[in-house]
Amino acid sequence: MTAYEYADIAASNYTISFTILSLLVALASAYFVAAYVMGKSLSVFQVSLLNIVYGLWMSGLAWIATRFLIRATEVGLLALSLDKNQSGEVFTSAGFVPLLMIFSTLLISYGFMWSIRHPKAQ
Repeated sequence: MTAYEYADIAASNYTISFTILSLLVALASAYFVAAYVMGKSLSVFQVSLLNIVYGLWMSGLAWIATRFLIRATEVGLLALSLDKNQSGEVFTSAGFVPLLMIFSTLLISYGFMWSIRHPKAQ
């Protein structure tokens, strides 16, 4: 394969990973809406089930996005090594972006649900 073909594969993998990250944002938004609209009326079991399913989906999507980012980074480095006329850099720590995103989003989401279900006394 040529360097161009490897670069095209890397770009496709980056595109897939960013599409998955946008899906994570949509899923988090749906969780916030559900927590705001129905949070107080849900039972403990329902909240626990919702949180478990939400956490599993977010973690799974983040893992898939991380794999695509790592693959894109590896193929991008290969493309740069094959064509010495090309200049550029590959963000080698790209795999940490979905992990940071998922942990911060889960903490914020669970904190939001907690604040809806346990409002401060006025």
